[in-house]
Amino acid sequence: MRTPLTPVDFVRRAGEVYGDLEGVREGGRTLTYGEFLALAEHLAGYLRERGVRPGDRVAWLGRQSALFLAAYFAVPGIGAILAPINVRLAPGEIRYILQDLGARLLVEDFPGYDPRAGEGFEVLHARGEGGIEEEITRGPRQDLLCDDEDRIAEIFYTSGSTGRPKGVMLTHRNIFLNAVNFALMHGICDEDVVYHAIPLFHVNGWGLPHAATWLGARQVIPERFEAEQTLDDIAGEQVTLLCAVPTMVEALVAAQASRPRALGSLRRIVVGGSPIPEELGERVLRHLGVPFVQAYGLTESSPALTVGNPRRGRRQGVGWCLPVPAAQLAVVDEEGRPVPRDGQTLGEIVARGSSVMAGYWLRPEETKAALEGGVLRTGDLGAVDATGAVRVIDRKKDLIISGGENIASLEVEDAILQHAAVADCGVVGVADARWGEVPVAFVVRRAPLEAAELGHFLQDRIARFKQPKRIIFLDEMPKTGTGKVRKDELRRIAADADPGAARA
Repeated sequence: MRTPLTPVDFVRRAGEVYGDLEGVREGGRTLTYGEFLALAEHLAGYLRERGVRPGDRVAWLGRQSALFLAAYFAVPGIGAILAPINVRLAPGEIRYILQDLGARLLVEDFPGYDPRAGEGFEVLHARGEGGIEEEITRGPRQDLLCDDEDRIAEIFYTSGSTGRPKGVMLTHRNIFLNAVNFALMHGICDEDVVYHAIPLFHVNGWGLPHAATWLGARQVIPERFEAEQTLDDIAGEQVTLLCAVPTMVEALVAAQASRPRALGSLRRIVVGGSPIPEELGERVLRHLGVPFVQAYGLTESSPALTVGNPRRGRRQGVGWCLPVPAAQLAVVDEEGRPVPRDGQTLGEIVARGSSVMAGYWLRPEETKAALEGGVLRTGDLGAVDATGAVRVIDRKKDLIISGGENIASLEVEDAILQHAAVADCGVVGVADARWGEVPVAFVVRRAPLEAAELGHFLQDRIARFKQPKRIIFLDEMPKTGTGKVRKDELRRIAADADPGAARA
């Protein structure tokens, strides 16, 4: 017998197997998994009564909540498509996404919501006056079903750092197997207490919410990430695992250093979303007392592609990572041929497997280009070693070629971030008459620092040709809604800046 692989089964299993156990904690209330299943089924019934049908797009713009988590299962469970929207986006960006989606309705639960963002769409308020959260529980429950694992379940919009965002279509099968990857690689079980620091609008919180629901782990949902509160929650709720981006981890380390808490329950922090400084792992271990595991992936791969393995040594805790079970990775040259597995030869990372997206919403040509040759072209440069471990070196478009030498911007950034006075940085290549391109660094300081001092600091850490020819200090690093450095904006600033303003 063959049945569809679907995340809808996760919440159904949780309700049946763990129905009397605490499932989801949000603020001052706790739902058992039986109650959480009922919430998801009530939400599904409510949406059906509002006219939502299979294939309709339901956009969700909201804070972290149990209702948002329930939508992960309720919307696909009636054959519709859930489209979580980043609350950090500008109103114009939200309007573009809603129009591109052709959304049937928008559920909003965000204090900064601009009513104009919903022009032309039915808008439902999740909480507060006129909110649906209480209303839905008075209506019917709808069984959650899926008859086709290749049906589109979710659409997540990429950050659009270099242009208009694209809607990434993820199927029921994609999401199911990403949860399998997460559960296997991080050992999730019903004894875990997981903390949703990563927003639910960010590629399913990387898969933790689905895996935790499926396997009965207790889930703690903060309304937003705040380092001091997160550490208090970890200690108070006995949290065992969380996912975080590097900036979150930096904030946790600083907060713990200033006011230590007992964090003995914490067994793992999964870190991804952007490049990770080499020395961050040492500070995490020193202040938080737990190793972190690096993860790498793309929205287009649901997202997990590789995960670090602390048992294989520090080398595969930061930088070098192993492919997840449901993904096949290769590093290829310009002709698509595998590069030597020597850990040094650069090539583009490509992936195939059941977690790779169905394509981009309404963009067949861009889908064809991204999935050329039957593989997902990540646009990331990397190397692979004899064990099959992969290291991401840089974005292909961000590699700097200076005097014929390749310079990985991530390597230069990693060296700069080792200086105690540096809070954040970004490195880009700019045109140079002599060398073709030269690296320029943008730095946000946490303490007084001059360009000459930073230049001297880098002399023993990276080769001379890799050292920034200019250092530009910023008050704030321009970033996308998902926290990635906007290197297109840095290139514009570099082009407009006085070339002699701050030389290393």
